[in-house]
Amino acid sequence: MRIALVREMTEAARAGAIGWEIRDRRLRTLFCVHEESRAFDSTRPSYGR
Repeated sequence: MRIALVREMTEAARAGAIGWEIRDRRLRTLFCVHEESRAFDSTRPSYGR
């Protein structure tokens, strides 16, 4: 279920329905990640492998 929420929130941010900062903050809260963590940081590039 969490993966589906990540996808939905990412699509909402891409569509402009929510800001990327809001997406990042909500996902950190959902996954209990410290606010200063770089996890779910949309300002940093991600590279597929």
